[in-house]
Amino acid sequence: MYILYHTFVKKDEHKKWFENCQKDSTIGIFFIKNDKKSVGMIKLIFFKDSIKLDNLLIADKNNRGKGIMGIVIDRICKVYPMYNLFLEVLKDNEKAISFYKSKGFVEVATKDNEITMIKKYSIE
Repeated sequence: MYILYHTFVKKDEHKKWFENCQKDSTIGIFFIKNDKKSVGMIKLIFFKDSIKLDNLLIADKNNRGKGIMGIVIDRICKVYPMYNLFLEVLKDNEKAISFYKSKGFVEVATKDNEITMIKKYSIE
């Protein structure tokens, strides 16, 4: 079984989701490795001038809190410097909100129990 959004998902359901993502040219699924071991994933959804960071996940508990997702976000900014990045995070996930703010994201909207955050591109 795989854990996505704190809900158990059967392997067959996850496989179908992944196959559907592969068929969509606006979606990129990237697996995150640390020491040659897969530890997580991130789904990028490409729009005209922005990228939605979706399904950010460090699944391997031993690799959480080690700065891996920060490195991933920094790499995305370097590879796609002319894109704004945005994501949605649960309102009560204070740890994630604080982390995203530390990476330059700002809150731009709130709907139901989610906050939309954006990081505008900048030329350094």
